[in-house]
Amino acid sequence: MVSLVKDYTNTVHSVLPGAKIIPCRGYINNKEYSKAKAPLGAYKDKPSLTSVEIDRHLEKGGWIGAVIAQNHIVIDIDNSIAASYLNRLLKGERVKFHLIKTPNGMQFIFKAETPENQKIKMISKWFTSIGIVIDTRVGTTNSLIVFPTENTKNRFISKIEDELDELPDYLRPIWNTATTKQYEFPIPLINGSRNQSIFDLGSNSKRYGMAPDKLIDQSLHLVYKYFMDDKEDFSVQELRKTIASINEFNLVNSVRTTYENIEHHQKTYSLTDLGNAKRLIDQYGDKIKYSHKQESWLLWDGSRWAYDFQERVLLFAQTISNEIRKDAMNIDDEKKQKAMFKFANDTENLARLKAMVNTARFQSEIVVDMDQLDKDPYLFNLSNGTFNLRTGRLQEHKKTDLISKKSNVNFDPSTKCEVWDKFLNKIMGEDRSMIDYLKRIIGYSLTGDTSEQKFFFLYGGGRNGKSTFLEVINHIIGEYADTTPMNTFIQQKQEGISNDIAGLKGSRFVTAQETEKGRQFAESKIKQLTGGGKIKARFLHKEFFEYNPQFKIVIAGNHKPIVKETKEAIWNRIRLIPFAIRIEDHERDPHLKEKLISEASGILNWIIEGCADWLENGLQCPTSVTSATENYREDMDVVKKFLDDCITFNPLAKEAFKNIHATYNAWAQENGEYEMSSKALGGNLKERGFKAKTIVGQRHYEGLTVRNDVYQSLMNSQHNNRTLVKQKTNYQLST
Repeated sequence: MVSLVKDYTNTVHSVLPGAKIIPCRGYINNKEYSKAKAPLGAYKDKPSLTSVEIDRHLEKGGWIGAVIAQNHIVIDIDNSIAASYLNRLLKGERVKFHLIKTPNGMQFIFKAETPENQKIKMISKWFTSIGIVIDTRVGTTNSLIVFPTENTKNRFISKIEDELDELPDYLRPIWNTATTKQYEFPIPLINGSRNQSIFDLGSNSKRYGMAPDKLIDQSLHLVYKYFMDDKEDFSVQELRKTIASINEFNLVNSVRTTYENIEHHQKTYSLTDLGNAKRLIDQYGDKIKYSHKQESWLLWDGSRWAYDFQERVLLFAQTISNEIRKDAMNIDDEKKQKAMFKFANDTENLARLKAMVNTARFQSEIVVDMDQLDKDPYLFNLSNGTFNLRTGRLQEHKKTDLISKKSNVNFDPSTKCEVWDKFLNKIMGEDRSMIDYLKRIIGYSLTGDTSEQKFFFLYGGGRNGKSTFLEVINHIIGEYADTTPMNTFIQQKQEGISNDIAGLKGSRFVTAQETEKGRQFAESKIKQLTGGGKIKARFLHKEFFEYNPQFKIVIAGNHKPIVKETKEAIWNRIRLIPFAIRIEDHERDPHLKEKLISEASGILNWIIEGCADWLENGLQCPTSVTSATENYREDMDVVKKFLDDCITFNPLAKEAFKNIHATYNAWAQENGEYEMSSKALGGNLKERGFKAKTIVGQRHYEGLTVRNDVYQSLMNSQHNNRTLVKQKTNYQLST
């Protein structure tokens, strides 16, 4: 590091010969970094500060700026990692430049005497052919830089050469990042995507920057040499093949944004909330989105589009005032410049920040529809990438995938899960078919596919491992998993799909626990939620919206909820999975859950294997689950029990339906079963093939009759006597 000296005039001129020195605000009556960089008033027609004036200004806490001298250019990089890699490249190529370290990155100073370099204007956030994103400060537009002094923390001169080299071709700006908002070039290159990253950079340089093949070839060789830390399995020959494929790239739809027409691309903004909103989008449009249906901002956090519940979008908005000040520095008209600085200050008021953000919501570039989010059912987002469940490969996080959820587990194909395997063997009684079935169910649940149309019920008494099983799976599936109250799936007086279901959009694995005795499943809702079609829901006090559920429903309980419907439409969906093993006190491990979660990456591999098995072979329900579900169905067939207990079948018999109905309800009271309306009971009998016939104005059923002994028994029952007597009118047994 070069030490700072008190003679700032000579120091400035050693870096930028002949540069004008001007006063910047610094921390004079100011505590904000963005305002500190602004010049104190217009400076175009004013002389350079003297050494005495500089000292006095610094003593007050001010900063100084250096107006870029003619035939010089400053390349400003706000990314410290990218800047350090460029520094390494330039040193390796023996390029002579001055270097200033800044709080966010570095500034590289070169000569700019050639006609090509003289054409470069002051711009912000443009790509170079080596993938570095730069800002420029040039000597042809009175642009300036803050010059390091003892007042500028973390800003210092790092290197001064005796003479400077011309700005290299590969550091010229060639296309605006606003042209390719979703594109980012990784520095350093990431294993697994090195070839694709090099191809994308070269083809974008050719398409958007109109870079000649020779420059692309030179630049990509430099990228390979200095930006690729790990060259294992990536030879120079492979690089040359990639460059050859870029040279064949079709330029029919190229977008030309070079310096011959840069003036037409340099944006101006009105000093209004709309102008600020457009600045916000141009600056951060690749990192912010807004959903009107959910009335929420989403911010790109590097791995997914996260919902902005804390209004962090305002932090982006707070930087716009500094962009306005940068533009103001290039205005020659002092009156207009003052107006622009005032507007920059006003922009920092909370009311103006919120107005900027609220106005930006209606700009089409950042609006995202709910249906666009998490749309691909076979992408599962993880901490270290996005796993493609169809290909079985880990991909880079991509903004264009529009994923809003993530599991915080890393994919590591080498990890195992020995404790998990022992746990499953224990709770499933070493039944391999049951373990494999659970594996396929959870693998299927990683996807947003609901084509199986199933509803899984983990059934068994307490202390059998089902809660631990679900808690561990929920942890691994992460934000794709959700829990909901059991009442979501239990019949209510006023049934509807509303707030609880609205919150499950995008979820893939939904659990509910603790069934209560005597409660009934909300059968029509379950059929709708597992049917594969759109459902309508809304959040409290919000408008209704529709979405396609991606979630699989898994409930766990000690009691079997009532299922009144006997049709296949519901029973084809339900799968009862018995948890019959009880974990005794001496077998319990109080730290088991923590041990299992420590194997999260290994369990993820187990789940991914289950997904692959399901994709190839389907769920393959084992015999024990089929039998348990059939037994559940028989237990729920109350009408069959009634017919067995109370009815004699005789093809010549006819029974008045009101007698059948009265007997059923009396029998139901006696046996603790649910009563049925005449419509429900009649429909059930019809489904079973019994035919109704009207005789003397009354409906009768053919082929059955109420047993006399049952009738007499129910008549003698004190509990049911009132019901039968009340309905005994015209009660006639047919023979």
